[in-house]
Amino acid sequence: MNIQTNQKINEATDYYVDKVTELQTFPAATIRMMQLINNDNTTVDELEIAISVDPVMVSRLLRLVNSVALKGREEIKTIKESIVRVGLNNLRELVTADLYREVIKETDTGVLEDKDFSFKLLWNHSLTVAILSKIIAKLLYNSNGEREFMTGILHDIGLLIIIVTAPVTMTKVIEEWSKDKDKNDFLEIEMKHLNTNHCLIGAKLCSQWNLPSEAKYAIKNHHSTLLKTDVQRTLQLANYIADRKRFSAILQGKAKLNSMIKRLVKGNADKLRGLDGVLRKEMNKVKDLYDL
Repeated sequence: MNIQTNQKINEATDYYVDKVTELQTFPAATIRMMQLINNDNTTVDELEIAISVDPVMVSRLLRLVNSVALKGREEIKTIKESIVRVGLNNLRELVTADLYREVIKETDTGVLEDKDFSFKLLWNHSLTVAILSKIIAKLLYNSNGEREFMTGILHDIGLLIIIVTAPVTMTKVIEEWSKDKDKNDFLEIEMKHLNTNHCLIGAKLCSQWNLPSEAKYAIKNHHSTLLKTDVQRTLQLANYIADRKRFSAILQGKAKLNSMIKRLVKGNADKLRGLDGVLRKEMNKVKDLYDL
């Protein structure tokens, strides 16, 4: 790829990210929360102030801390008590999921009409991939799954940005790809029509939000056959499993698994046994919280 082509791709990527920022698609209060929870120097008082201006976040936070999983002897009634009870890791997951869900909810106004796509599909896919990523990270890499959950929930945020900023073009992309889903390359068709793709756009936005470098890399390369990090491997495996279970963002043909992920699955068959049961259990936990 030559310098001119790279420049063209970078300019197109910047255009869509700048455009969605101009449209104020993402609530300023929630973006501020994203930045705070990814800053190690943030205090509980700063988080309390940021959460207090978002009634939806306050309500969901109180529901979470008073759920069966986290409930203590006394009911939690204040934001500060909620933050302490839920912990930074759970709060990070809640904020990230809430941001994505609310944007999808606000955007779902018939802006993109296609038989192979719906905003509900996109939300269910993103949440499923996030939950799977967290489970897989714990099973394979002894991780708490925090980074992996956040990466999973946001991995297709580039799709959302394209749909918001260029719905007509995105319809053309989906229509062309749908002619032969098993053979056509979705990223190539995006590049043909947009001079960029949803992976690059998503990673660019995450850079603006100061997300961890591993999350940005995994989002940028979640369709790449070259796997360099555990977070990226986890995301690709979670994405494949979600698609195989028909939790895909866009209705597609046969879910594809690259050779490196095949080796990962084969080498960890014992650890991954029982994954379906754990997934069902975790999905049931979030049904009420996210109105699934």
